[in-house]
Amino acid sequence: MPAFGAKYGLNDKTAADLTSNIVSTLQAGCFFGSLASYWAADRFGRRPSLLVAAAITILGVIIQTASDGHTSALYVGRLVAGFGVGAASMLTPLYVSENAPRAIRGGLTGLYQLFIATGVMLSFWVNYVSYTFQLHRALLHQPSSLCQALMHTYGHFVRLQDQTDQYLGISTQH
Repeated sequence: MPAFGAKYGLNDKTAADLTSNIVSTLQAGCFFGSLASYWAADRFGRRPSLLVAAAITILGVIIQTASDGHTSALYVGRLVAGFGVGAASMLTPLYVSENAPRAIRGGLTGLYQLFIATGVMLSFWVNYVSYTFQLHRALLHQPSSLCQALMHTYGHFVRLQDQTDQYLGISTQH
């Protein structure tokens, strides 16, 4: 994007190098994050490890956002975010498969992969539209607003889960 190139002082050759290095740095972080998360999951448990992975990812995103034209800070942010993403990529299917009932375990793991592929597709189209049409920034905030609205709706359904289980006669005690 032109604004990114101007901020980091890029030309055609350095833009290609920077793009490939940015992607490679995240992938390296993912690799090492997934390896380290095995030990953390066994030592501290699946859920606390997932929460730490989310915090690490948020920290990496904050570093990337604050890089403001400094390539080294962008690389560090991508690496830190990669640690969190790699850990979450290993821990999430493990956590879901251990907590889901046997009858729906495979389906939930398949849905996890479907949602990842859907997120990749949506990120591609958002990037394509924003690059091609140079939309106003207010339009680019609409997908995040939709995500926030869906999170609040999902939280409401989670609160109703106990009542639904009671209504259906499902025992929640083991």
